[in-house]
Amino acid sequence: ETDFPDSIRWLNGSGAPMEDYFKFRGWRSITRTIGYDWAQVNHYAVKSIDSYAIRKFRGNVNFKKDKYNSDYWALQDRNEVRDDTILRHAPARQAIFAALLRDPELNRLHFAALARAEARLAEFRQTPEYGALVAGLRAASAVPIAAVEAKPPQPRDPARIAALMSRVEKSASARQKAARQTAAASGLAAPQPLYVVGGALGDGAGWHSNHGVNLPADPGLFTLQALGLITTGKFERAMARHLPRLTGRSQRHAEIGAGCGFHAAIIARAHPDLAQYLWESDAALAQAATKIWARNGLDLAMHRAGGLADFLADADADSLLISDPMLTPDTLRATLPRPPHQIIVTRHALQGRADLRGDYDALCAEWGLDSIAAPEPGMLIARRP
Repeated sequence: ETDFPDSIRWLNGSGAPMEDYFKFRGWRSITRTIGYDWAQVNHYAVKSIDSYAIRKFRGNVNFKKDKYNSDYWALQDRNEVRDDTILRHAPARQAIFAALLRDPELNRLHFAALARAEARLAEFRQTPEYGALVAGLRAASAVPIAAVEAKPPQPRDPARIAALMSRVEKSASARQKAARQTAAASGLAAPQPLYVVGGALGDGAGWHSNHGVNLPADPGLFTLQALGLITTGKFERAMARHLPRLTGRSQRHAEIGAGCGFHAAIIARAHPDLAQYLWESDAALAQAATKIWARNGLDLAMHRAGGLADFLADADADSLLISDPMLTPDTLRATLPRPPHQIIVTRHALQGRADLRGDYDALCAEWGLDSIAAPEPGMLIARRP
């Protein structure tokens, strides 16, 4: 019964506030609370199979039964994305390590600990349990990340923790509910990102059908939330359902910020004769889209020659889909040769910003376009009457 947690300002690695639940119940971040813009702390939860075996057979300090099993290994032993940026600190680390080992007693203790670990490992290798553990871990290593289930830690004393959290959680829940209602009413809740910043499509991902378009469940390209949608066939579901209808009367359609090419693929499936002009400023995303279109047997291509003004002039589109959050209405005013008959601005392009939505509303009014009902909150659709 203190002023905690209200007096504690806990931020993530990007400087964004952590949610209230984290201060009492959490220690592992979730999709909404991950951030690396300011700082990154590397925690190597698992290393080699042998070091894992030592942890398994010695037990853990928290007395958690069977913590070090194949499920934990599958969750932590992820190697889809290479990140060796910490190696820039290797020379300085080695110098500190060498300086410490110049202390005779610390040197003796260090190498005695290593010898003890090797001796224990030699004992473990003679047991049937060791062979079973190694076989289970190797099988767990083959489990794709999209199939791994992360189970939250269970509280040791549920009744006590529930009593402690009752007041705090009711207050936090009320605030969060009010925030969700406000966001839903305004239709401007910021969406979760779909793509990994600086990511790229690899060659080993499994493919999943999403509204007739095959997409790769590649964690090097898609965020965890997007991967969950892809593997269940729900990626950009609202857009997939409504884009064919919205573009049905168009002759020339252009998309700025085409991403992985999913929107274009959906439209091409529904309207194979519709001329599409596609622009994506991120080269890795553009390459991924090309691979995805080829996988789906679609004859589509990104238009990357020249600048955005040249692209819009070549497209001369009557329907314009904007998915790029970096694009502004002022840029469209300066670059479009003539106003389109229809403009669609996705929620990812608006990013929950009321000021940007207001600027687009003003632009549509200038062009004589009337807003119509959108298939999902935070999205703008306007047409010529």
